[in-house]
Amino acid sequence: MSHNLIKTFVFKFFFKVKVNIMSVFVREIIYRVGLFPIRIPVRHTLPYFSKFNKKYDAFLPHLVKYLPEKSIVVDVGANVGDTLALMISSNSEIEYIGIEGSNKFFDFLERNMIIFNSILPNLKVSIVKELVGISSAKMNLRNHAGTASLERVMDSTISLVPLDVIIPINKKQFVELIKIDTDGFDYLVLESSFETLKCNEPMVFFELQYEFDWQYKGYIDVFNKLRDFGYIYWVVFDNFGSKILTTSSLEIVFDLMEYVKTMNSHESSRTIFYFDVLGCTEKNFKLVSRVIDEF
Repeated sequence: MSHNLIKTFVFKFFFKVKVNIMSVFVREIIYRVGLFPIRIPVRHTLPYFSKFNKKYDAFLPHLVKYLPEKSIVVDVGANVGDTLALMISSNSEIEYIGIEGSNKFFDFLERNMIIFNSILPNLKVSIVKELVGISSAKMNLRNHAGTASLERVMDSTISLVPLDVIIPINKKQFVELIKIDTDGFDYLVLESSFETLKCNEPMVFFELQYEFDWQYKGYIDVFNKLRDFGYIYWVVFDNFGSKILTTSSLEIVFDLMEYVKTMNSHESSRTIFYFDVLGCTEKNFKLVSRVIDEF
């Protein structure tokens, strides 16, 4: 093992030890994200991932710089507002809608909104407390250290609200980007947004993360439906933020999905955990090409 690898391993070990000790005494910390000193849970993973992955969460702030003046960006799974903070820091002239369904993280999001508005008083940002998805899905919500995720159950104790219902009718035509981060259930959010997708063909940026075969199939079905809607250009990133490839072939995306599936089933050694995917139609093809070239 090289000296740099040993140094990194030791640093990561003591970083985690420090966080565990702090969590005994404090509930939250202040962590600077872009222009904003935001509040996050002390055990939140954001500082850890940002420290060790230079491109982590770097693409979306880069992308929003290119959006037209009246654009609306929808952030589903806004968590504490860290991605919103980065995007607003990059482009504070457009409108943002942040959606978070966890009581724990929505509390942080509300308080961080006060920080956003105190620093940039003219912001056009609204937040909504809802769990997003097709209403027929039966799910429960689990909170973790740095995120919240759904789990499939036989008898649901929560209600999912379609994104098409949350986004006002008079704003659908201005939605230019939908970002989704719901830890394995992004396909449910996409399924619930087909009206908005057909209305204005926004770019979609989501986590391609799955653990079970039914999740895997859910993503395959949604990809095929998106293709029917004219989504023909795909950019794939690894879970650390680096671009892997661009393609107009869903079959290539499906091959990559199979690659991660073999690791999930322990048939091969782990390299990455999931992909992030940006998709667009012909409408935004030139814009996305420029954005990628300059990333």
